[in-house]
Amino acid sequence: MICPKCGAALQDAAKFCVVCGAEMTSEPAEAVASEVRQEIPAAPQSAECPKCGAPRQGTESFCLFCGAPLDAPAEAPAPQHASMPEQPAPQPMETPAIPRPSMTAPTFKQPAAAVQPNYGAAPANLKEFVTLYGDETTKKSMKNAGIFIYVLAAFNVVAALISGSFPLDALVLAGLGFWYQKTYSPKCGMVLLGYAILSVVLSLLMYGRLQGWVVIIVAVMVFSSTQKAQKEFNSYQNQQQPPMR
Repeated sequence: MICPKCGAALQDAAKFCVVCGAEMTSEPAEAVASEVRQEIPAAPQSAECPKCGAPRQGTESFCLFCGAPLDAPAEAPAPQHASMPEQPAPQPMETPAIPRPSMTAPTFKQPAAAVQPNYGAAPANLKEFVTLYGDETTKKSMKNAGIFIYVLAAFNVVAALISGSFPLDALVLAGLGFWYQKTYSPKCGMVLLGYAILSVVLSLLMYGRLQGWVVIIVAVMVFSSTQKAQKEFNSYQNQQQPPMR
């Protein structure tokens, strides 16, 4: 087939001229044989039609099926904007570290407590027992007995000075009074009672008259009070309970 426009030789099934792109008609080839053929400069050839995707058969400039130009000039690349300098990514602000309060329980220094006497301690001797648990009558009688012993010792000193003798009785009574005052010991009451009886007996034998009977009264007072207190003290030690008043 001959293109009626430019006279290019085409295939029989071509619908468009591969040289000028004219649509094929039924006009005779002689009508366009005298037209001057224009040479088209060679251009880069593509492998398929950019419009319909039909494969290219040879060196044709237009598609045989849709007539689209196959050697269209390449599109100019889109202008690129001047690249902006890359900005650094924003960094998170650092918050100052706040010290957290300690989770441990606070400790407080306990004030030094004054040493208090232990009133609940068991009495160590009879005098402590009488002082803590004795009744008023017992306390008064035992205190008076101690005073009477010292008074008797003083009278014996005066009698010894008048008679010019050695005050042996005064020294014995003073020693027994000191022992009794410190401990309220029943043994002291027994010794004092024995001494008083011995003094009366000796006075009867030596002088034929009764002397020292006052000492016997004081000795009986001391002996009875100490025996009563000792009995209550023994009961307390066995039962660990103070006497009921």
